[in-house]
Amino acid sequence: MATIDTFPTITPTSADYLIIERADGSGTSKSTIANAALQGPVGPAGPAGAAGTPGAAGAKGDAGPAGHTPVLYSGEAVTGTEASSTATVSGAVTGDIYLNTSTGNLYGCTGTNTWHYVGCIKGPKGDKGSDGAAGAAGPAGPAGPAGAQGPAGSDATVPIATTTIAGKVIPDGTTITVDSTGKISAKQPDLSNYITKDALATALQNYLERG
Repeated sequence: MATIDTFPTITPTSADYLIIERADGSGTSKSTIANAALQGPVGPAGPAGAAGTPGAAGAKGDAGPAGHTPVLYSGEAVTGTEASSTATVSGAVTGDIYLNTSTGNLYGCTGTNTWHYVGCIKGPKGDKGSDGAAGAAGPAGPAGPAGAQGPAGSDATVPIATTTIAGKVIPDGTTITVDSTGKISAKQPDLSNYITKDALATALQNYLERG
C-alpha cells in the first residue's frame, strides 16, 4: 500500500466508509471507519452575524373596542375582605370601583355583582388636636320684636311730711297720687294757700331723687 503524503480530497460517501485519494494519483483507498470517529470536537462559536435588513411595516390593525372609564361607587353594600365577594350595585360593570364609607375598604368589580377586595384606605385614628384660637366676635344681631304690653299699673300714693318750701308749708298727712297714666294729683285742701304749683313739682322731684 502506498504511503499517503497529503490529503487533497476527503469526501465521505457513506455512513460506514471513508474514501481517501492517494497523493501520487495511483487511485483511492477505502477504509472502514466507525461513524463516531468521523466526528471531531465542537468548535468555538462563530462571531455574531450582521443585523438583517428591517422588514416592511405590517398592515394597520383593526380598531379595538372602546375602553371603559372606571366609575367610583360608595356606600356600605360591598363588605368583607375575601378575595371575591358578591353584592348588588346598580349600574356597576367590570372595572368599576367601590368604596365602603364605613370601613374604608376598597373593591374592584370583576364581573356582574362580583367584587375583588383591594385593600383598606382608612388609617388609624389620629391624636386629638389642640384647641383652636377663639374666633372674633360676630356682628350684632338684629333688634328683636317689640314685647307685649304689660298689665296696667295700680295707683301709687306718696306720703309727704311737713315741709317748708319757699316760705310756704305743706301740712302733715297731705298725699300725692300717681295714677297708671303717670298723672299726678294731690289729695288735700286747696294747696294754693300753702305752696305754688312749681314749688310742688320741685318738692316731688326732690323726693323721688332721694329714693
